[in-house]
Amino acid sequence: KDNIGTWKKRKIQGKEAELVEEFENKKLLVLGLTETKKKEKGMVELDKGHVLIYSGVKEKEFAKAGVACLIEKQWAEKIKRWKCISEIVIMVDRKVVR
Repeated sequence: KDNIGTWKKRKIQGKEAELVEEFENKKLLVLGLTETKKKEKGMVELDKGHVLIYSGVKEKEFAKAGVACLIEKQWAEKIKRWKCISEIVIMVDRKVVR
């Protein structure tokens, strides 16, 4: 069963451990996050190998909007590419293995 969720989480900076804990408690593979207020864009590995891909406003802008995708470790290993379209849209392309 592929569990995918969404969460409107205002400001995630400094709350990564809380995110991972909740992510694992719900046994999710992918979690879409909105209103993160995280600046810039990038991909970081969090606790236990889970990956956070995020997109937000430029560093010098007022923190607003922002979107992120928290991806379970084994799923993250199959990411072919990702692209931050804007502070509200992220594209993640994952290899599907049958």
